[in-house]
Amino acid sequence: MLFCFCRQEHRLLQCGQHPLLNITVFHHHHFTLAATGLLLFQFVCLGLGFLLPGCIVGAMFAPISGRIYDRLGARKPLLTGSLLDLAQATSLGTSKAFLLLWGMALLQGICMFLALRHYQMEPQTEA
Repeated sequence: MLFCFCRQEHRLLQCGQHPLLNITVFHHHHFTLAATGLLLFQFVCLGLGFLLPGCIVGAMFAPISGRIYDRLGARKPLLTGSLLDLAQATSLGTSKAFLLLWGMALLQGICMFLALRHYQMEPQTEA
């Protein structure tokens, strides 16, 4: 299915039409490697989310957080969440859960940084 989608998007791009996803960004080796790392990281987080009750809480608060984002923008909720996360992290100390969570967050940040650093903003689609 994924192969058919990529082939169709490539054909649309060759015909001069606007594809839903411009797959030419994956020609950049560093971007592809970082995006693959981020995808694997998200699979791990999703797998852990099913084991933890936090996914239920996250699903319940998703509509509320969307309204907060629409009303206040991204800056204030992100700063508040980061401060709350820092307060919680300092209360955990150096437990294994603390190190695992911060290690995963660091890995995600590195993958996103590497992906965006090697991405030129020119080949974007209209989607």
